[in-house]
Amino acid sequence: VLAPDGSELASWKGNGNGHYGMFIEAIQAGTNKSLNSEVESAGYSSDLAHVSNIAYKVGKAMPHQAVMEQFGHDDDLKESIGRYGTIRKDNGVDADVKWTYGSKLTFDNKKAQFVGEGAEAANPLMTREYRKGFEVTEEV
Repeated sequence: VLAPDGSELASWKGNGNGHYGMFIEAIQAGTNKSLNSEVESAGYSSDLAHVSNIAYKVGKAMPHQAVMEQFGHDDDLKESIGRYGTIRKDNGVDADVKWTYGSKLTFDNKKAQFVGEGAEAANPLMTREYRKGFEVTEEV
């Protein structure tokens, strides 16, 4: 992790193989003993990151105060966003820089797609066109 001036704030050292290397190692060994977590748990974690990124992409930029207003009476969220605003300020981020407020989306696990408000913009981001020979079929 680097500070705005480029100095190192923190670093982590792994076994050198990284997540992909550990996954390949586990497949080759026929066991999950070398993994840091169960594959299902890792799948949920990556799904959360992808869904969050989609919400961000279909969100809109707005000033900090407008973001705060989106949370209504949810004091926990307001407090969390307020802390983040303080961190930005303490690290020299201009207060006038707009925040991107991710859209509130509803995901239907059974259908594996977004439903309701925002779904029309979000669902196309769930996949992409794949190169010939690397297509992902509708049913796996």
